[in-house]
Amino acid sequence: MNLSSIMNIALSGIAGAVLALIGNNLLFNKRSKNYDLKLEKELAVYKYKTEAILEAIEFLENYIASSQIEKTPFKEMTVNELTIQARSCMDKLVVYCDNAELVETFDSIILKGETVKSKEYIERFKNFRTLCRKELGLKNVKFQKDEFYWCISTSNIK
Repeated sequence: MNLSSIMNIALSGIAGAVLALIGNNLLFNKRSKNYDLKLEKELAVYKYKTEAILEAIEFLENYIASSQIEKTPFKEMTVNELTIQARSCMDKLVVYCDNAELVETFDSIILKGETVKSKEYIERFKNFRTLCRKELGLKNVKFQKDEFYWCISTSNIK
C-alpha cells in the first residue's frame, strides 16, 4: 500500500467523522428547537390557565360579595351581561384546565340556584379554590381560621 492510498483512507475516515459530527449536531439542534418550542407552549398554556383561574375566582368573589349587600348579585349588570361574563370564565376554564371537577364546581356555584349566603355554597367555593391551587401544581393550604371577608363596609369614610 502506497502513501497516497493510506492518505485517501485517512481522509475518508476523517470526512466520515466530520459528517457524522455535523449530522449529530443538526439532529441535536432540531431536538433542542423542538424542546424549546414545547417548553414555550407549556409556559404559555400555564400562563393562560393561571389567568383563567384568577378571573374565575375574582368573578365568584365579586358575585358573593355583591349578593351580601344586594338582593340581586351584580345589580348594575343585566342578566345577559352576567351570563356572558360567567360563560367567558367557564369557557376559559374548559379550554385551559385539565381537571373536569374544577370546571364542574365552577358551574355548580353559578347555576345551583341556592342562596349565596348558605354554608354549602361557601364550602363549594372553598373547594373550588383548592381545586384551582391543585390545577396550578400548588400545594393545598389550610387556613387556621377558614373565614373570609367578602364585603367590608364602613361609615367612617371622611
